[in-house]
Amino acid sequence: MDAAKGQTEDIEVLDYYKHQLDLLAQMCQDQQYLAIDPPPERRLLNLSLELPADLVLRCISDTRLPQDLRASFARLMLHLHVIRGSSFNAVHHARLWREIPLNVAVSGNSSRFVNGYVDSGYVHSEGEVFDKVLRTVDVYLEELHKTTREGEPVLDPSLSKLKQNRLTFEIVTLARALAHF
Repeated sequence: MDAAKGQTEDIEVLDYYKHQLDLLAQMCQDQQYLAIDPPPERRLLNLSLELPADLVLRCISDTRLPQDLRASFARLMLHLHVIRGSSFNAVHHARLWREIPLNVAVSGNSSRFVNGYVDSGYVHSEGEVFDKVLRTVDVYLEELHKTTREGEPVLDPSLSKLKQNRLTFEIVTLARALAHF
């Protein structure tokens, strides 16, 4: 794409995708789970499968993309893969008898919640994704530290740095959310 060269059509396409990512992130923030992880029988688009964490992280890290688009990917990462509501299933008011084991022992009972959490029937492993997100945040902040002069504020109030400020804000927000886990 020639958006970096100022081609109007390419800039409009990137702007369209940025707004789409912002809309998807807002849907995830509002915990609209029919968009995030719909039941397979509904045959709806599954955002968490269509936009896996590895792909979103590559887009956040890709310095060829405009900074505001990278910021939209960072916000999507936060709400689609990092913050996903409760880490446990909603309480089931009815259980099938076959789901209740015949013998239960504290030492021998295993649970799927130990390695990850279950969300709409899918098991998500937290550790691997969070480690990759943390590395991406570290790389961005280290690069920002290298490019910022001693005593200069990280967020530049000039209009020319608005997109970089948004990316920095979204990365710091992502890091803050990771600190809660």
